[in-house]
Amino acid sequence: MIRTLEIDDCPKLKGLHVDVWGLPPKGWSQLVEQYDQLFPRLFLEHPWCDSPIKPLVSDASGRVNGLVGLMPRPLSFKQQQITMAVTTQFCVARRDRGKMVAVQLMHKALKGSQDLTIADESDGDTARFMMALGAHRIPAFEITWFRPLQPIATIAAFAARLPKLGWSHPLTRSLSSRLDRLTGLLNRWPFDVNDSPLSAIPLTPEIVLDRFNAFTSDRTLRPVYNSENIDWIWQRTSCLSENEMRRNAVVDDNGEVVGWYIYEVAKSGIGQVFQFIAKPESASDVLGQLLADAKSQGLAAITGRVDSLNVPEFASHRGLIHQSTSQFLAHSRNPEILETLQRGDAHLSVVEGERSLDLGMRSDELPPATAKAYTKAAESA
Repeated sequence: MIRTLEIDDCPKLKGLHVDVWGLPPKGWSQLVEQYDQLFPRLFLEHPWCDSPIKPLVSDASGRVNGLVGLMPRPLSFKQQQITMAVTTQFCVARRDRGKMVAVQLMHKALKGSQDLTIADESDGDTARFMMALGAHRIPAFEITWFRPLQPIATIAAFAARLPKLGWSHPLTRSLSSRLDRLTGLLNRWPFDVNDSPLSAIPLTPEIVLDRFNAFTSDRTLRPVYNSENIDWIWQRTSCLSENEMRRNAVVDDNGEVVGWYIYEVAKSGIGQVFQFIAKPESASDVLGQLLADAKSQGLAAITGRVDSLNVPEFASHRGLIHQSTSQFLAHSRNPEILETLQRGDAHLSVVEGERSLDLGMRSDELPPATAKAYTKAAESA
């Protein structure tokens, strides 16, 4: 039976996780944190919890043998508010994979009241089931931008991913950074980062609320940020990575905010951009400020998803454009929404996608109501 997730189901999800993915790096204690704290916090206590769009489970006589997480998010489409469902944690117990459980779960998920369903970091299994049930790939959002900041350090960072060379990364990173500084003295060095005419200040939720609509007004489809959801969204941006996060607003000489960016200072030396927003006429300068800031943090390179409409701007800064290894899938009963996505006429960053629902990231303390209800359910499980 496919039904809506209830708080009593949460303790049972740890066993399903182990069956499908095995124990996480920190063992059982990490699972307890993920499913006793973060999972209820994410899916049962959020600004849209009154929505009928909720996670679904497969119930086999009291045994939870399948799950698909669904998070509602409000969007603006042609100046009208619609609802998007973000999918995550799609899984089925190994012993039940020949019983149509996965098809039934995904079929019910896509039949919900939402106007759009996305899986923006889908793997082979999720993609196969969603596309079989009518979802479409969106190549406009499968484009990745990669910009070396210190080319020799970038090579060292990739080499460190090899099993036999991982131990050498601290040594090679220090040496390669020194070599990069020397090569940067050469005239016309193609990977040099110029000083930006703009400056950075700390990004705040107030700045996001004040400027987001103005900076994304050229897109037909975009998220709805308002006073009711901005605190939750802001908190999730701090959980996008276990690395240090940089959240900066970019201002001109008059102190006017012309854009912002959110990225991680990854220990590997290759940072990921999670959100990039700018006034169209200032996008190039905001991007230049992002590059300068990332280099000042010691990153070897920076990368991120870029929609097709912004490709020329990112390429002009010597960014390497290539196809992402993840698929961006979308399902909608409204063909206009799909057409809008296919031409890249939408703003959907990592902040709006599955990454913001990752159970492997940091969690906050549960609200008292959720903690009380979950403790009672766990005691009776």
